Amino acid sequence: GYSIFWFLVSFGLIIISIFDNIVISLSKYLGLETPVNLIFLISIISISFIIIKLMEEISRLKIQVKNLTQELAIKKHIDDKNK
Repeated sequence: GYSIFWFLVSFGLIIISIFDNIVISLSKYLGLETPVNLIFLISIISISFIIIKLMEEISRLKIQVKNLTQELAIKKHIDDKNK
């Protein structure tokens, strides 16, 4: 799942720490007051992405639980009728 994402985040942080002029230049280009604001912005966007993906997974699992519950109830009903 998210191991590739965390690897990319770690790699990005290493690159940012080595080449800090990238963050400074990019934050100036975007019109941000300080470079740390760019890091906060990227963090917020990344966390929002993770939350959206987790919400999709929760929705999928809720549907799966509902379907399995209905299937089990039908099987129990059929077993009870056959007794």
